[in-house]
Amino acid sequence: QDMHEYLEGLGIKFLVVVVPDKPLIYPEYVPDFYTQEGPVRPVDQVTSYMAEKTGVPFINLVDTLVAGREQEITYLKTDTHWNDYGAYLGYKAVAEKLAEWFPSIKVKPLDDFSRKEVTYSGDLAGLLAMGGKLNETFSALIPREKRKASKTEGRGRLPDIVTKLPGETLPKMLMYRDSFTEALIPLLSEHFREARYRWNDWGLDPRVVLREKPDVVVVQTGDRRFRRHLKLDPSIDFKLAKQRFDEAGPSPVMWSTTGAFAGIKVVDGADLVVDGDGLKVNAVGPYPHLELPALRGNDSVVPLLHIDLTAPRRTDLELGWDTDKENSRSPWVPQVRVKLVKGRIQVYIPLKDPTMTGPIRLDPGVGEGVTYIIHKMEVRSIPR
Repeated sequence: QDMHEYLEGLGIKFLVVVVPDKPLIYPEYVPDFYTQEGPVRPVDQVTSYMAEKTGVPFINLVDTLVAGREQEITYLKTDTHWNDYGAYLGYKAVAEKLAEWFPSIKVKPLDDFSRKEVTYSGDLAGLLAMGGKLNETFSALIPREKRKASKTEGRGRLPDIVTKLPGETLPKMLMYRDSFTEALIPLLSEHFREARYRWNDWGLDPRVVLREKPDVVVVQTGDRRFRRHLKLDPSIDFKLAKQRFDEAGPSPVMWSTTGAFAGIKVVDGADLVVDGDGLKVNAVGPYPHLELPALRGNDSVVPLLHIDLTAPRRTDLELGWDTDKENSRSPWVPQVRVKLVKGRIQVYIPLKDPTMTGPIRLDPGVGEGVTYIIHKMEVRSIPR
């Protein structure tokens, strides 16, 4: 949702595409002693949530690939990835969605490709130390017409791939991807004047977005790495949180010199002094711990905490709380960590955890014998 709002503010379309793991498409080949943890997979939870409560364009390809297996096999036997036919089905679903925004995109029919039998040994064979020995034959899709898009690849670890195609009226795409996109690149690139394919490991970097000025950003991730890959650059988090805080308007929940920072307590490792600058947290131990009153939202709103403070050094500010889950983590385990630079800094932290309960622990930083100054703290409610 944050990515969508950030890009929407720049006039850029956004699409998330999830490719399911092979066992979800072919469960009959999974040994009985492997069972799913919990009744609902995380990606299915997110798919339902996206459809019901957000406006984020989101494609989960599981139904597409389950239906496709009735026609042909969609995944490689010796590999965890899809074969050319499975990739074509994924391409078709993505291109059809993109065509709603960009009429120049015309989905290529399967008849535009011929077939060629190819011998292959994939990553599963490699894991068994049988790479090149455990082989399979699959039907590769070969375009009947020569591809028009040129392709260049950068250097170094996880380099970008850039394709270009003549045509000023064609859109431009920035795609964050994993290894499943390898088979999509030749197909999607024929629809864009320029497409940059960047590994998800780098996260959504606003500098790249502003430099490339794409018409659409696509995030493709495999089911198995879903939670790891949907990363947002901290600067975008900060910008969106500040924007939402400003839009929410003043709140009665505030700690400042006017109220002598009432309600804030020392847990250990600190002495507190209130003066004209604010609340001075003198660290008498290596880890000063403070306690704030409980802050909890509901189904419709989230508390957003703004902290205006001065740090004497580069460090990490941490927040921790207990939850109403069984076997929850101790409130002394940090659940939010924000990097601070030396000097005065503004921090905006949305407290999105619906299970949080009890008081909140605030650790402004580390270092015995130093002083942190909290000039003001305020909580405003923003839509969940």
